[in-house]
Amino acid sequence: MAQPKPQEKKEHWTKNYRKDEITPEYINRKMENLMSALFDTIGENEERIKDLEAQVWKLSQAIKAN
Repeated sequence: MAQPKPQEKKEHWTKNYRKDEITPEYINRKMENLMSALFDTIGENEERIKDLEAQVWKLSQAIKAN
């Protein structure tokens, strides 16, 4: 029976992910990106809610008309 080949020990990807120091500029940039994404998501959800409210209003008017 053939013996399995020994596998190379690879470092976990997180060990090589960030080797630099974490600076205030880095944190600031990351926070700006996160806040921008959050506000974009909130804006998109507001638009969806407005559209849904308009549909509910139209359906309510149609029910009242009948």
